[in-house]
Order: sequence, then structure tokens, then C-alpha cells
Amino acid sequence: MAALSDREIEATSKKCVRSMHRSMMRLHRNEDGMIVWGVVVSVLFFMGMAAFVFNTGKTVTKKLETQNASDAIAYSSAVWTARGMNMLTASNHLIGELNGIYVLHHALGGRHLDQHWKPNEDPWEVVAMSAALNASVLSIGGVIEDLGRIDLGPLGDLGLDDLPFLGMEGFDTITGGIYSDLNSSIFQAKMVLQAQMLLLYVKHLKKLIELVKTIKDAIQALSIPVIGWAIAAGLVVKAIQIINEIQELRRKERSIESEYKRLNLLERIAKAASYPKKLIPGLIWGLHKIQQGVVNVMPTTINRMVETIGDYHKREAFIVGGHIFQNGVISNPLSTIVRPQAVMPVERELEYGTQNFNEEQSQMIRATYPWVVHWRKFIGLPLTLISHRSLIGAFYLNWTERYTIQASEFLRASDVYKDELTVINSRRTNHPHFGETIDGIMGMVSGLFQRVLGRNSPDVPVQGKDVRMYVVRGLNEKLGKKGTEVWNDANNQRAASRRADDLFTHLALAKTDGNSKLAGATIFRQEHPSGIMCVSQSMVYNANMLRDLNDSEQPKVTWDTLGWVGRVDEYESTWIGTALLAAIGDLFQGFAQPKIRLNWQAKLTPVTERKLKNASTVIGRQNRDVRDVMRPFSDNAAKLMNH
Repeated sequence: MAALSDREIEATSKKCVRSMHRSMMRLHRNEDGMIVWGVVVSVLFFMGMAAFVFNTGKTVTKKLETQNASDAIAYSSAVWTARGMNMLTASNHLIGELNGIYVLHHALGGRHLDQHWKPNEDPWEVVAMSAALNASVLSIGGVIEDLGRIDLGPLGDLGLDDLPFLGMEGFDTITGGIYSDLNSSIFQAKMVLQAQMLLLYVKHLKKLIELVKTIKDAIQALSIPVIGWAIAAGLVVKAIQIINEIQELRRKERSIESEYKRLNLLERIAKAASYPKKLIPGLIWGLHKIQQGVVNVMPTTINRMVETIGDYHKREAFIVGGHIFQNGVISNPLSTIVRPQAVMPVERELEYGTQNFNEEQSQMIRATYPWVVHWRKFIGLPLTLISHRSLIGAFYLNWTERYTIQASEFLRASDVYKDELTVINSRRTNHPHFGETIDGIMGMVSGLFQRVLGRNSPDVPVQGKDVRMYVVRGLNEKLGKKGTEVWNDANNQRAASRRADDLFTHLALAKTDGNSKLAGATIFRQEHPSGIMCVSQSMVYNANMLRDLNDSEQPKVTWDTLGWVGRVDEYESTWIGTALLAAIGDLFQGFAQPKIRLNWQAKLTPVTERKLKNASTVIGRQNRDVRDVMRPFSDNAAKLMNH
């Protein structure tokens, strides 16, 4: 092919340029296809907006679902805790009622009646009274024999030709033996009747001696001339009057014998009831073991519930309950190793014998005493009607007071219980249930007589049951003084709020995984690569109303495991001298039954800064993803609070 010349090349180039210029001119003059660019831009914009709306909706929906899961976990945890607290409150009262029944029966016959069915012959009171009664009866019998040997023939014309039976009444009944314990109302009531009978026998003996002398003087007066018959007639009238007085004494003796027989019947009934009564301490021990089981199992139950809710919502779930943190310090080191738990805000009350702890303010006595006060009103009045001469109603009140203390101490003791009111212990002047004045003096005098006249049977100690009721945490710190707990401190409300936050609130956490797929993930950044996390907080509380109290009533506090409603008595020590007045006071209080309201409830509350920081510390140590998400919360908790 021949090469083109320069002229030809130049002509060709110009031709091409002209052709391209004409094509461009035609293109600029043609408006076809211009909208395509707008469509492309619009499609790209709407695709971005759709992805944005889709991602926003998906994220908001996931956050709402996560928040719902968190709320459900927090509220359900508080509900289960409230159920557990109501169960503890109910079982505390059941224990108190059973102990009250035990006290009411024990005050009748005491320990000896429970363990034996033989006369209680060891106390010096029994020995001395038996000797006095036998001596009086022998004396009466001797005088009656002397009276029987007198010939009344000369006095027949004066109306005294025969004598009725003038012997004493009720001796066999009154000396039939006392089967109850020295420290019991039946024992003391029988001793009172025996003392009254002894006084009647002494009067009886005195009247018989006077009668013998009067009859002998009348017979001798007949030998006096002229006025002898007149003197004898006057002495016969006096003798008949003495006989009537003796008959009146015999009527009183029969009345005392009748009351004594009723006490014997009461003693037999109490003995029959002692067999089921002996089961009560075992039942109380079993109830306490159930309480311990509930307290120990409840955290596991709540955790299973948390896992169930988390699985249902396809979220990772945690719960942080009360007292993991106290005063800013982790109280349970295991909470940083095992899964966090919602532990019930309770603990067993202080051990029996704790220094400076007033047993009268123990939860056991506070659960028992109101029932004792209420039920003994229905027992003390019938007892008084059965035997008003014996003062058994006053004795019964006295021993229900003392055995309320003893029975509660026996249940609370974990070791051998040595302070039981046995025959030996009641002689000690330093016994904890006897006062330093009147009861102490009585105990000292009684101990001296016991050494001389009585017999000291071996004192068999009893093993305590180690039943210590559950109380709200913090009460033990104040040695059982309700109303002085940290969360009730009105003078330091900040400390009170913190302690309540530590003990009674639950913080729940629900978290999604970090694999959430978004539209346009390469363009739209995942805000939380580790997942979305939501927190909620709940509280357990007692909704019973509070009111002003006086010293004779039990204090009502915001959080308590008794839940009394209305007036309930606080235990106050008494002695036999004030027992009768206390019995009258019981009647004036009426017969209204103590009321209980199981009113532990749950509610959602705003998340507090303190709880949020504590939870982030506990949970973050176990889950790295949670820690990464929680760090902003922990570092900026104060800025996130809206209350």
C-alpha cells in the first residue's frame, strides 16, 4: 500500500474534525435522555433513605424489645422476691402462733407434767404443806375421838342428845398429789387451795377444841345446884352455835375440794394435750428449715426466670439484686465469679446469748407475744370461773409472760439451753427471768427452804432448736431495735436512700448480640458493635401503712418480716404482783384478734446512678461485651440520670 502524502493526511484530519463538530452540534441541539440522570440520582437517594428508615426502624424495634425484656426481668425478679418475703412473713407468723400455743399449754402444767405422770414431791412447798395438812388432820381426829367419848346423856333434855359428823372434808382430794411443775399455774393454784384448806382445818380444829370444852363445862354445870341448869342451857346454846360454825367450815372445805377436783380435771386434760404439744418444737424446726430452703433456692429460681425471659426475647439477660454491694463494697465475692443473683434482703436474727441483745425484742418473741396476749383472754377468764379462790387466772397470766421468754429462748438457742425454769433454776436469785428485787428475794428465801426441806432432782438440760427467724438485713446491726435501721434514719436521708438502694432494688440488664444485619452496612455504621443493651430497675417494698406508736406497741417499719396491722403489744416483763392488774388490762383491750397483712409488693423504679455503677462493676467482670457496652454508662452515669 502506497504511503499517503502530507497533503492527503492533512485533508483527512480536517475532514474528521468537521465530522465530529457536526456530531456535537447535533447532540447539543437534541434534548432526548436528559431525565435519565435525574432518575439515577433519585433512585440512589431513595435507596439511601429506605435503608436509613429500615435501619432506624429495625434498631428502634430492637431497642424496644430489649427494653421490654429488661423491664420484664426487673419486675419479675422483684415479684418473685416479694412472694418470697410474703412467704417468710407468713411462716414467721405461723411459727409465732405455734409457739404461742406451746406457751399457753406450758403455763398450765410446766415441764414436770409433760415428762411425768407422777406426783411432784420434790419442792419444799409440797413437803411442808403435806406435813402441815397431815398434822392438822391428826389433831382433828384426836379431838373428834375425845368428843366421841363424852356422854351427852345429861344434856339430852337441853336439846344436845346427839352430835352430827364434825370431821374435816376433802382431805383425800386435797392431798392426792400435784402432777404439775413448780413453775406453773396449776401447781401454784393448788398450793393456794391447800393453804386455804389448811387454814380452814386450823379453824376447824380450834372450833372442835372449843366445842369439847363447852360440852364438858355444860355437863359440869349440871352439878351446880339451883343455877346449874340455866348455866348448862346457855353453854348448850353456845355449843350448838359452834356446831353450826363447824358445819359452815365444812361447807367451805367442800367448796375448796370441788375447786380442787376441777383443777385435777384440768390437770388431766393438760396432760392429755401434752402429747401433741411435744410435736410443736419439731414442727417449728421444720418450718424454719423450709424458710431456709426458700431463701437459698429463691436466687436460683429468679435466675432461671431471667434466663427463660432472655431466651424468649432472644436476649442475653442479667439481674443484680440486693446486698451484693453494701457501702460501696462487694459483700459477696462469689458474685464476681458466678452469675449475678437477686438474693433476698433477709438474714437470720442474732444468736441467743449475743452480748447486748435484748431477747425481749427478738423477732421470735415479737411474733409470739401478741398471740399469747390474745388467746389467754379466752383461757384466763374460764380458769378464773373454774377456780376463783385459787387465783389461777393471775398465775396463768404470770406464767404465760415468763414462758413466752423461755420458749422463745429455747427455740433460738443453738446449744444446750440452761435457763429453763426448772425446780432448780427457780431457786437462783440471778436467774435472767427473775427481777432483782421482789422475785430475787423470793428466789433466795425459796432456795434456803429448798435446802432444808426439799429434794433437788437432777436438772436435765435441753437442746435448743436453733430456730432464728429471718429479719430484714440491717436489723441485726442495731441489735434488734426496729426503727433505728440505716434505711429508717430520717437524720441522714442520703445514707438511708443508699442502703435501701443496696438492699431492696434489682437492676436488670438485657443485651442483644452484635451480629445484627443492617441495610448498607458498609455505608451505615453499627452504633453498638457489641449489641444493644437496656437496663431497668425495680424495688420490693412493704405497702402496709405506718403510724405513730407508743412504747407499749411494737414498732412498724417500712421493711419488716412480720407485717402487723394495727395495734400489737410489745413484750414487757412482769411479776406475780402485777399479774392481776395485767389480766384486768387485757380485758379492757378487748378481744380483737391481731391482724396481719402480707403486703410485700413490687414496682418498677427509675434507674439510680449508684445501682447502675454497681451493676456495671459486677456484670462487667464476667462478660467482656457487656463491659464494653456498660463502660459509657458507668463513666457517665450521672449525666444519664433524669431524676
